[in-house]
Amino acid sequence: MPLLLDQLTGNGCRLLVWHVTETEEDLEKFSIGHNFAHFGPISSIKLVERRKQKLVTGLLADIIAQKHCKILYSDAGKPFLADFPGHISVSHGSNYVGMIYHESLPPGLDIEVPADRIRKIASKFVNDQENARLNDQADLHDLYLIWGVKEALFKSYGGGGIVFKSHLLVHQPEGNKQKGHGEAEYLKNEMPEKHHYHFFYLEDALLVYTIAL
Repeated sequence: MPLLLDQLTGNGCRLLVWHVTETEEDLEKFSIGHNFAHFGPISSIKLVERRKQKLVTGLLADIIAQKHCKILYSDAGKPFLADFPGHISVSHGSNYVGMIYHESLPPGLDIEVPADRIRKIASKFVNDQENARLNDQADLHDLYLIWGVKEALFKSYGGGGIVFKSHLLVHQPEGNKQKGHGEAEYLKNEMPEKHHYHFFYLEDALLVYTIAL
């Protein structure tokens, strides 16, 4: 099983990343005894890669809970582990599937493979304060970091009604373009809510996770 990463972060999260190299048949063997009834039959998912991602997500849930553990969803659309306390967030990009867990705070996770198409939608999620920092010299990393942090924050809150451009603010990161951290804010409520974000690369995929301060 290529569990690429299983680490405890400095802010109390457990972060797991699986590099999916197995066949679907092998993943099904690992998953014997899992209950995927909440999702419907795995066989109903048309794309092989999506079926594999779903199987790996179940395996990551088992690793965290140390037992067969079904993933359920709240009314706000957030995943959680059945009969196991705490909060999770899930993401996948390229051949990676990730899950992050915290026992008391809702974390957020996003894995993206940078591609040039993001430039076409940058004006929809980059606000004036972030754009001023970029000085019209934004590369793919800069844009995907802002997107990844906001996507992770969106997942940590769940539900709809969050406008990336006006409700979420990503501050300047510290570190370099391969690994770093910074702060972000959720501005929808009367009082801004502050979060930490951390990022690093898994070869060609950018991983970002957030957790409330």
